Amino acid sequence: MTPNQITAQIAEAAGRQFDTPFRLLVGDRIETLRSKLIRQTLQAHPLEVNAFQQSISLRMTSVEVSCDGLPCKASETVVELPDILRFNNQLFQFVGSVEGSNSFRLVEPGQYTYMRTSRFPATYFEYENNKIRVMGQVSSIRVVAVFDDTRKAALLQCAYDPKTNCDWWNQPFKANNDIIENIIVLLSREFSNKQPEPNTQTDYEQKQQ
Repeated sequence: MTPNQITAQIAEAAGRQFDTPFRLLVGDRIETLRSKLIRQTLQAHPLEVNAFQQSISLRMTSVEVSCDGLPCKASETVVELPDILRFNNQLFQFVGSVEGSNSFRLVEPGQYTYMRTSRFPATYFEYENNKIRVMGQVSSIRVVAVFDDTRKAALLQCAYDPKTNCDWWNQPFKANNDIIENIIVLLSREFSNKQPEPNTQTDYEQKQQ
């Protein structure tokens, strides 16, 4: 389902399907609730990450960093990334070349100097203050992660490549069917106060009454 379809169902339950400002408000709420439910799901079922992750491409700009007190050339994302949901002590599913053929390795900030002398050749990157910094000259990178705000991530991809689908409202929402159904039920109840409480009694308990 798309955000447009999800918010339409919630707005209809609240009797406000023609209220555009309300639909925009609901759009913000489905993002917030998605983040909460995804954290719970990934803690229990980390292999379901593919349903939630997004792939975005970002342009880089040249910066200068210190290597043992000497200047070194590096590349840094021009814009900040949206917040990323961490699970199993993992932030990124992929950071590397735009075409996806070369994966970079994450290091802690300040470890560049050590990694430059490593006998294992690789391209290393740091992640700090929502920006990625790569050693060497890189024009663009691709990032795959579970972003806290799918709308911000979609806008970044659109800014990089306007030929992609830039209509977030009509893109598939980055959540599995169970989470989407939960979002619709919970927000319909929150905004309408007309939804009946779920029946948690068993058939046997009902017959005893």
